[in-house]
Amino acid sequence: MSSRAGDDRPIRHFTIAEADALVPHLESTFARILRIRTELHSAAASLDRLGEATDPESLRRTEGAPEVRAIRGRAIALLETLGEELDGLLELGVQVKDLDTGLCDFVVRREGRDVLLCWRLGEKQIGYWHELDSGFRGRRPLDQAFERLLH
Repeated sequence: MSSRAGDDRPIRHFTIAEADALVPHLESTFARILRIRTELHSAAASLDRLGEATDPESLRRTEGAPEVRAIRGRAIALLETLGEELDGLLELGVQVKDLDTGLCDFVVRREGRDVLLCWRLGEKQIGYWHELDSGFRGRRPLDQAFERLLH
């Protein structure tokens, strides 16, 4: 269900109204996520300029110049904050598909089977869906089969 490894939460089925109600929360969450990612890229660039590796094992090292240790500490804190933001979305039943574009899916029943409502940062409401295996390229506008899911 999720983009995080090892997630065994039960699948939440949404209505369109429930997914739409989450859009303002998604917008504010992705604003924070994008800020965190920008700061992470900046920390990685700083470490790279200092000749330091940025893989997870290297970030946890405690030796090095004070500046390097400070940047590593900041990067770890940012990664933890990013994880908390993503966990919060997963707790709601949101499937995060792409952090760069703020792409999310919501499981919904359509004609007796699971499909995905699809939302991307910048869209003001849920307006698209796709099959479980088709992804973003398979997005189609909501149609009459979704009318009963509006409430």
